[in-house]
Amino acid sequence: MRFRSLFILGLIVAPFLMGVQYEGDDYVEFTAYISGDKVNVHWTANPRSKINAFHLERSRNGEDFETFKTIEDEGKKPETAEFLESDFNPMMGWSYYRIRQDMRNGKEYVTHIVPVFYRAGRMKKGKLIVPEKIGSEDDATTMKASDFDGQELVFVLRDDNGEEFYYEAILTVKDNRLTLPVSATVPAGQYMITACTKTPLLGIEVIVK
Repeated sequence: MRFRSLFILGLIVAPFLMGVQYEGDDYVEFTAYISGDKVNVHWTANPRSKINAFHLERSRNGEDFETFKTIEDEGKKPETAEFLESDFNPMMGWSYYRIRQDMRNGKEYVTHIVPVFYRAGRMKKGKLIVPEKIGSEDDATTMKASDFDGQELVFVLRDDNGEEFYYEAILTVKDNRLTLPVSATVPAGQYMITACTKTPLLGIEVIVK
């Protein structure tokens, strides 16, 4: 699951980060996602013995970042550990999250950037609101949701409890709603697409039934 998720997340952020390598990704597996009225930041650190602190950062334009929370770690045991923190005052519309790490060798590393869309529904009247690129003056464009109807895609779906499901299935778009068929591994319910082989679907809600 971990390596599949990393592969798909790589496909998502690639259009924003072509040719860019982030050393922070060598120590942290990281994602950010909407959960109600907040943005959750979830990460797994390994090895912790090389890290002193994690600075959770956000940005309006993907270039100028501010720290909204710092987690002191100081290389504690065990070597691998999961963390979950929240941004309780997220920015409206598009914003971008990353983690900056203070290393025990005195260096600072940053992770890749995760785009998040808060409030103002991502899909309206059958159209998806899609970011063009980080730092662009034209903040977003639109695409028809129906363009993805009937396509077999690979997803990482997250439920309201934060549990993730890797899923390959045919997407149905009807009446301004995305649906996927229920399966033995993915129960019926409402999910958010946190990773997908089609970038514009990132952050969209989908119903499995």
